[in-house]
Amino acid sequence: MQIETSKFVELAEASNRVVLLDSEFSNLRADFGTLICVSLRPLRGKTQTLCVEKLGNDREIVAATMEELSKYGLVVTFYGTCADIPYLRSRALRWGLPDIPQVPHCDLYRVIRRATVLSRRNQGHLAEWLALPDDAAKMKVSPNVWSELPTDATRNLQTLRKRCESDVQGLEALWHRSKHLIKTLGVTR
Repeated sequence: MQIETSKFVELAEASNRVVLLDSEFSNLRADFGTLICVSLRPLRGKTQTLCVEKLGNDREIVAATMEELSKYGLVVTFYGTCADIPYLRSRALRWGLPDIPQVPHCDLYRVIRRATVLSRRNQGHLAEWLALPDDAAKMKVSPNVWSELPTDATRNLQTLRKRCESDVQGLEALWHRSKHLIKTLGVTR
């Protein structure tokens, strides 16, 4: 028996099994970069952020993220199909860890891309255009934060942690505003 997507979403929300995920990494390619942090925010819950203490040493946060994801019935990301999920998978492969758990996945970027005709579909633009609350705004970060990571890691890691946490908070507001547009779900694979 199959369940309708909207009903599945309702059930996942009602059972507190929805988690919003965002990550920051040092390079767009996982063989040249490392995870910096991962923020997991249960819907209507408190954000948990896992951060590296030192660049390149992301094994523990990858393992902890995989374990945490297995507790949920639906993972929500923004552009996660092309970024967060494959990056986590790549870093797990690097460390010889098990693959990401196969959990239903909603990438709100793809949902909005398919359902709308907008000039831009990035999370910051959507938050502004939809007049989401101020705490849902995308935190702007200078490119210098990434380029100066090796020379001033302590300060820049804290900035990226705040951005990651800000992103899942904004993602939650976007979820509540756009979940009615979801027609299908993927799987974190």
